[in-house]
Amino acid sequence: MPEINSKIVTEINATEINVGGKKALSRFNSNMGIGAFYEHPKFWISASIPRLFNARRDNEISIQARDQMQWYFASEATFSLREDLTLKPNVIFRKTKGLKSVIDLGARFVFKEKFGLGFAHRTGNTFSLQVLVNANKKLTVGYAYDAYSNTQLAALNLNSHELVLKINLNRSSIEVAEEEKVD
Repeated sequence: MPEINSKIVTEINATEINVGGKKALSRFNSNMGIGAFYEHPKFWISASIPRLFNARRDNEISIQARDQMQWYFASEATFSLREDLTLKPNVIFRKTKGLKSVIDLGARFVFKEKFGLGFAHRTGNTFSLQVLVNANKKLTVGYAYDAYSNTQLAALNLNSHELVLKINLNRSSIEVAEEEKVD
């Protein structure tokens, strides 16, 4: 095991670090969000504001809060194309104070309620491809790839790869109602 030279290594307190004339901040900054969700057998709608407050800091530390309040509205419908194939078109609207609104329009095909393949387009020339696998009613795994279709932005390689892990902890009211009909 290599030895550590104690003359070189010193303990650093995070509140003492000074970068670019600004002190590092190590404090708890609470926040709160609010949302609503309505579910029907053929569609759902939601509205949310994930961060209601901008963090305020003491005068001794000069930090500008970069998080602005964002409003989200989303909806998805379900159309049965065949017994084993459904189409789920969706829309997400996001508004951030001081910025243009962003709209995602997408659709996902679901085969045998087991496999999903989807595509979405976002204002600003971004597109997304998604693949989802429902392992069971409680667990879904998937992959999503986002990329810019604008050639100037695509050259910056700002693409993203996302892994999806969805765990359903509660049964929906629709599942409960369907079970009550069977009984």
